[in-house]
Amino acid sequence: MLETTKIGGGSANSYIDGTVRRQGANVLVFPIGNRNNANRYAPIVIDNLGIVSEFTATYIAMGYGNTTVDVPTVTTFPFYSLSPLEHWVINKTLGAAVPNIKFYHQGTGSNLPTPANGRIAHFNATTFWGDLGADGIGNDALGNFIVKNGIINFSPFTLATTNTVILPVSIYNFNASKTSNLANSINWKVGCNAQSANFDLLRSTNGTTFTSVYTLNATQLRCNEPFNYIDNFLATSPVTYYKLKTASNTGETDISQIIKINNDKAVAVLTILPSLITNSATIIVNSMGTNNTNFIITNTKGVIINTFAKQLMEGNNFVNINLQYLAKGTYQLTAFINKKAVTVKFIKQ
Repeated sequence: MLETTKIGGGSANSYIDGTVRRQGANVLVFPIGNRNNANRYAPIVIDNLGIVSEFTATYIAMGYGNTTVDVPTVTTFPFYSLSPLEHWVINKTLGAAVPNIKFYHQGTGSNLPTPANGRIAHFNATTFWGDLGADGIGNDALGNFIVKNGIINFSPFTLATTNTVILPVSIYNFNASKTSNLANSINWKVGCNAQSANFDLLRSTNGTTFTSVYTLNATQLRCNEPFNYIDNFLATSPVTYYKLKTASNTGETDISQIIKINNDKAVAVLTILPSLITNSATIIVNSMGTNNTNFIITNTKGVIINTFAKQLMEGNNFVNINLQYLAKGTYQLTAFINKKAVTVKFIKQ
């Protein structure tokens, strides 16, 4: 994209997940992010060019892997810490500019418990990270940033901190996904410098009002392992939101960024009672929305025996059906809703 290309918006739900190439002589904005960690939006701004130059930039929501810091840095800053959550790959592909780069971050969500101590680190592409420092810290319309001026060497960059006080419990990763049976799988990983930690997982259907759904106390040893919780909550809203609160045994607290899961308006549960049917049965459908649903009864060879339709309301629906006409044997009942099928077997006596 040329410098004159207009870019609108930019948020946790609107960004480019991939490599962006831009060319210009003044200010280049890169609206980049990554889905790896619950829609992390982490733009950069490259300016102070003075001459037409071209750059590529990619944001990756995970640590670089190699966390070795060079000796001069750790000698000067004994508590120097790299972000385990993210890094940028930035390269100059054209021109002789020595630019300034603003890196936008999420504070504690970027492992910067004290943003005023934030710095930029650069990987030498083979062995270790070195400290570049910071020539400015602040915020503007794009968010919180750390700026480094006069960058000569490119490729991987990340955030770092020189905090002499380390949070007792630091949230490194917090994400969620759908399981095959429509439950929500919530995962998190932390760093624990306290003797123990308390976790409180909160859920919301509107992103504002949250209720606790799961609590756990973990020892420092347990904190070294990933955490997972399967939430079998039957969503009735288009989106389910989660956030995580932590508390150390000494009382320090932290809270994660809010993550969200989009919910399909689909049948979540289909049951037919009784399992051994004589003449009639009751279909129980737990629907996540109001839908006109088609039902098909087939035999074990897949031959369609009967079809019918019912209007379902959100929540539990009870549909009584007469199956007296069926011969004895095993059958399948399938419900189709929003182009998805849910099937249950039953036996006619």
